[in-house]
Amino acid sequence: MTESPQPTARHPYPVDDPLIELEGFGLSLGGRQILSNISFSVPKGSITALIGPSGSGKTALLRSFNRMNEWTDPVRMDGSLKFEGKDIHSSGTDLLGLRSRVGMVFRTPNAFSMSVLENVAYALRVQGKRHPEDGAEKILRRTGLWNLLKDRLSDRGDRLPSGLQQRLCVARALAASPALLLLDEPCSILDPVNTAELEDLLLSLGGEPTVVIVTHNPQQAARISQYTAFLSQGRLVEVGPTERVFQRPQRRETDDYISGRFG
Repeated sequence: MTESPQPTARHPYPVDDPLIELEGFGLSLGGRQILSNISFSVPKGSITALIGPSGSGKTALLRSFNRMNEWTDPVRMDGSLKFEGKDIHSSGTDLLGLRSRVGMVFRTPNAFSMSVLENVAYALRVQGKRHPEDGAEKILRRTGLWNLLKDRLSDRGDRLPSGLQQRLCVARALAASPALLLLDEPCSILDPVNTAELEDLLLSLGGEPTVVIVTHNPQQAARISQYTAFLSQGRLVEVGPTERVFQRPQRRETDDYISGRFG
């Protein structure tokens, strides 16, 4: 029988089946150091939350997983970042292939200016799937949107209310069958009702795909994630199973943040 990996100083909790592995990862954008010496793994099939105060590097780390930082700034990286066992910064990396395996949903809903149905069918059409409209219906049903939108399928997606539009963006990302779904504070402009609906949607995915979510709300991380990484000032302070991080934090800084004493 294969033994499970043991915790170490660099990897403070064991992960049998990691989807993402960071070793001494550092990131500079435009000559400014954003992240330093980040080492942890994201378990396949999990919801992993990245929490921390504003400016801690959460979004920069999230955008590193599909190399999106490189779109805007001169970038320098240290260490390694592996996705599905391969370093995504190696010379042979297929960026289009990487980004087809890693979906992303942003803070502000950005549904396409096309019909609700076509917003979801588009990814299936690009992939050459047969009967993309039927596939889109299946995705809308899976995400709980079918009953809400079945009479509005011809409406423009970008004209939906923000809560529905954000859920449509998640459905659109899922249509591409990603291995990893990145969410950058997807509830930041949503009201509590729509936030609860989106959280229920993420929980209903059942680990397919793996989800990494940046959230400014520690309580949201506690509600929906199985693993939590707490960042502050560009460094990893603490990481591990969410229940342990919130109920038995190992660092005073973590306890201060999740209890609201700072941040």
